[in-house]
Amino acid sequence: MNDWLKIGNTITASNGKENIAYNDSEDGVIMGALRQSPEVPVYYSDGSWGGPVGADGVGSGGGGNPVAWSTIRSSYLERSKVLGTLYAELSLLKDFKLRSELGYDFNFNQMSSFNPSYEIGDLKNETGTSFKYNTNSFYWIMKNFLTYSKKIDNHNITAMVGHEAQHSDWEQIQATRGGFLTNDLTALAIGDSETAGANSMQNQWAMQSAFARANYSFNNKYLLTGTIRADASSNFGPNNRWGYFPSFSAGWVVSEEPFMEPLKGTLDWVKIRAGYGEVGNQNIGAYAYGQSLATINSAYGSAFIPGNIANPDVKWETTTSTNLGVELGFFNNRINMDADLYIKKSKDFLYQLPMAYYYGREAFSAPYVNLGEMTNKGFDLSINTVNTNSTSPLKWNSSIVFSMYRNELTELADENSTITQVIQFNQTVTQTSVGNPIGQFYGYVTDGLFTSMDQLNNAPSQGIIDEDNGVWLGDYKFKDVHEDGVIDDKDRTIIGSPHPDFTFSVSNNLSYRNWDFALSMYGSYGNDIINWTRKVTEGMTEPYGNQSVKVADRYRLGNTDTDMPRYVSGDPNSNARVSDRYVEDGSFLRIQNITLGYTLPKRWLDKTGIISNLRAYATVQNLHTFTHYSGYDPDIGGHSNNALLAGIDNGRYPVPRTYLFGLKLDF
Repeated sequence: MNDWLKIGNTITASNGKENIAYNDSEDGVIMGALRQSPEVPVYYSDGSWGGPVGADGVGSGGGGNPVAWSTIRSSYLERSKVLGTLYAELSLLKDFKLRSELGYDFNFNQMSSFNPSYEIGDLKNETGTSFKYNTNSFYWIMKNFLTYSKKIDNHNITAMVGHEAQHSDWEQIQATRGGFLTNDLTALAIGDSETAGANSMQNQWAMQSAFARANYSFNNKYLLTGTIRADASSNFGPNNRWGYFPSFSAGWVVSEEPFMEPLKGTLDWVKIRAGYGEVGNQNIGAYAYGQSLATINSAYGSAFIPGNIANPDVKWETTTSTNLGVELGFFNNRINMDADLYIKKSKDFLYQLPMAYYYGREAFSAPYVNLGEMTNKGFDLSINTVNTNSTSPLKWNSSIVFSMYRNELTELADENSTITQVIQFNQTVTQTSVGNPIGQFYGYVTDGLFTSMDQLNNAPSQGIIDEDNGVWLGDYKFKDVHEDGVIDDKDRTIIGSPHPDFTFSVSNNLSYRNWDFALSMYGSYGNDIINWTRKVTEGMTEPYGNQSVKVADRYRLGNTDTDMPRYVSGDPNSNARVSDRYVEDGSFLRIQNITLGYTLPKRWLDKTGIISNLRAYATVQNLHTFTHYSGYDPDIGGHSNNALLAGIDNGRYPVPRTYLFGLKLDF
């Protein structure tokens, strides 16, 4: 506007549509494709869908026809988003500035899902069902800052005080109807009104914050920063609504000292820095600290009962970070290195305390409490290089990033407390315990197969010795970890870890005259994966479904030199139980991106009088992954976004290879 007032605005609007497939589950598309018998065709000769035959017939253990499910079941999600910021900056007096910002994030999501009527083999659904979900969220944040900046000789001082207020409002409305007699029309009004159902959910939270920060530097060599922040969240009760989080840091630009002058041109930049800071976490849901009501059906209609156990004393979860870092620049800053050592300690986790079964019904929610402490120690290193001279027509820059961390849970309710996590059919797969990293794989340890009666008779008891109804030759031997002569639940132990020894990435960018080329790779080393798909395809518990080709090498008469157990109806030895047989090395190196581009010479474009720049390019994403993992994709992440279920492949949809061709024009 003028010298003393600035006003600005940014706004972004987007709309996207997705066709959602059901994955990462035993009933998902990937797992269904692995489970279904190859004797079941995608289509029969008359064009109808192939499917299982009978309760114990071909394909009955395969979960249906995955191609049919992905084709006839529809699930569409449309996302609309408006994101923006409006600000005004006022220069009040000399050295003072007042800035106000209003940020907003509005989201409008519509999801439509339709489960049609079908006949797939012996699987039949007479009428269709339609689901509709509308979800809207409105978030805004208001910030006000007053900043003072002053330079006195070699002293630079900056001080700031500020206030924030933010609010979020989320609402979802659900509606469903069944009884659709046709799959061509899916509007709710066409369904049977007697099957109509509706539900709604709403969530609101708000937070206000006050903060102050001061920066000081002397001669651009000695740097100090201090910050204090106070946050109040509506997610906590009046007893502990406020949290206070300080931080400070110091830096020393060693390369600006006179004694570094002789090293210029070889060692051009040296900076040592250290810092300490605290941040808070408030994510427990609105009013989770208080008493809520739940509706139930009664003889007199809808009734209300307590829905959870309140805990008005639940408070902020806190993470403290301490770091020491160094920045180095060599050979006229053609090689730059940034290294950091850090320790992060998280305490007072916001955790929903498990309740004993005698508390009653399942809908009675457990209280949120502050529990436990965890430490992460790590090292991060990044190196950036300029590999060619500035006068060369060939330009080549490289970047390497290396990271490693060690995680340990240091405290729970007591030293013997554990947190276990389950997936399908309530099978425990991970355990988190004091003294270990979180989310460790948990199960039995195998010790080869029984190949002689002497081994059976002298081994710890795994049940009765019987060919049809107990343990027998060709069954797994499990280690007696508890050393009590019996194989039972007490012999389950840590069988693997999803945490890598280190992760890394490498990127290169080259250009020669009008050509440019980019290559990026990343990887992980030392982490394990539980390949849960193998529990299905090698478990031999679904005789009418599909099995891995490895099952052909199972233990049987004439084939005793193998590590694949025998097949026996009912699996009386529980060979398919959670054990280290499913744990694999998850290390990998992935070629993430390759791009080749060509920019037309400017003298050609000048003749158009319109186009100032034109670049054509081709890109391949996810070209190849080098790994020993037998599944589709070793880059697993967390199952259902749960950090305690990381590294479990339950039919996760793999990252596709993508080819892109494009033009970039400037006018």
